[in-house]
Amino acid sequence: RDPATDEVQSRVGKVVATRGDIVKRLHDKGVRLLVGSDSNNPYVVHGFALYHEIEMFVEAGIPLEKVLTLATRDAAEFLGMLNSVGTIEEGKNADMVLLNRDPRVSVENLKDRAGVVYRGEYYPNDELLASLKANRDAAAQFVEQTAVNIERNEQH
Repeated sequence: RDPATDEVQSRVGKVVATRGDIVKRLHDKGVRLLVGSDSNNPYVVHGFALYHEIEMFVEAGIPLEKVLTLATRDAAEFLGMLNSVGTIEEGKNADMVLLNRDPRVSVENLKDRAGVVYRGEYYPNDELLASLKANRDAAAQFVEQTAVNIERNEQH
């Protein structure tokens, strides 16, 4: 798609600000909130979207440490899975993002990953980035090949 016009970007910015205001008001009134990205939105990339949502909750004025709890412990409790995920405790699933810096200090520290533990297996950040690049390259190749195929079909 073509990049959004300044007018569209301005409207989107206002919508985001309004949503942030609503989230903050709900939080201040004691409404239980969860952090979790939309899974059926084609513009949402899982994992990365969660970081952006955490950032938006913090920008709305909710304390970072509370937002981290909303995204982990509270989400697990809501899903009825607190006995196996949501906190780091003996006997729970060892699925976690390992960071080089304390995420309670700054939301930016969430970007400084050392690696991920998934189902008890450790994946260092450099391997994750290499996998991400390979997937991005494969997607670009698919898009390029699709364009070639469309062009060929249009010629027939």
